[in-house]
Amino acid sequence: MAAGSSHRSSLDICLVSSWAHRIAQPHLFHTIVITDTIALDKCLGCIVNHMPNSNLTVGSLVDGVWMAHHYHHMSRILRACANVTHLALGSRCINRLLHRSSPGKIAGEIIFGSQDLHLTVLDNSDTYDVLGPLYSGTGLGGKSPIFDQITHMRLIVAPDGYLFLKRLELFGRLSHVSVPYYFGGQHYLKELRCFLSLRALTMLVVAIGDAVVRKGYWKKLGRWVREVRETDGRVYLVEGCRSGGFREEWEDKVRGKESIWDRAVRYTDAWERTAERQGGLS
Repeated sequence: MAAGSSHRSSLDICLVSSWAHRIAQPHLFHTIVITDTIALDKCLGCIVNHMPNSNLTVGSLVDGVWMAHHYHHMSRILRACANVTHLALGSRCINRLLHRSSPGKIAGEIIFGSQDLHLTVLDNSDTYDVLGPLYSGTGLGGKSPIFDQITHMRLIVAPDGYLFLKRLELFGRLSHVSVPYYFGGQHYLKELRCFLSLRALTMLVVAIGDAVVRKGYWKKLGRWVREVRETDGRVYLVEGCRSGGFREEWEDKVRGKESIWDRAVRYTDAWERTAERQGGLS
C-alpha cells in the first residue's frame, strides 16, 4: 500500500532489502514523468531497452505517462507501454500520437489495447495547428482508433479560448471534459455549449483560475453555470490547481487518489448550497 501511494515511497522501500525491492519495484514504474533530457534518457533505458540484470518487463507496468516535450521519442516510449491509461502530453506529442496510431502508418507504430484513455493536454501553443489537419484527415491514412478510446480529456491551459475545441465529434466516447477559465482572457462562456452536444458527455468541468478565485470575479461565471444547470446538470465548477501543482495532482490521480471529477462534484454541491444561502456565488 505504501509503495502504491507515491513514487517517493516506492524508491524508499526499494532500498530496504531485496525482498522489499521485489514488492515495491512494480509500483515504482506505475507512472513515468519526463521533464528533461536526463529523465528521457533514463526512461528510454528502463522502459524501451529494459533494465540490466532484470527480467521485469517495465513497460507493461506503466499506467501513466507525463511528457510535455521530446515528441520525437513518443513512438518508442508508447510502443513499450501498451497498458497505459493516463496520458499527460504536450500538443506536439498528441500530434505524434494520433499520427503514429492511424491506419496507413507503419504497422505496430503505436498500438494500445482496448482500454479507456484519460488525456491531459499540457499546453495548446499550437493545438489548433495540431488538431486542425487531424479533423480533415490531412496526412492520415484514416481515423486513429485512439479517438474512440479517449473518455476523459482535461485541458491545463487554453489562453486563446475554446474555439479550437468546437469539432470534437471524432471523440465518440468522450464523457468527461475539463477546461480552464481565466478572467479577462478570450474565454467566452457561450462557446462551452458546444461540449454539451457531445452524445457521451456526462461531465463538463470548468476549472477556475487562481486570479478568478483570488479576486472574486465570480458573478458572470456563476450566472452562466446556474443558468445551464437549471436544465443540464452536466456542468460543474471546481477551483483549479495552484500554479505548478498540476503534475502532483495528476500523479495522485493516477495512483488512485481523488480526481478532478470527484473534486468537482464535491465543490459544486458546496457552491450551490452557499449560493442558495447568499443569493450568489462567493
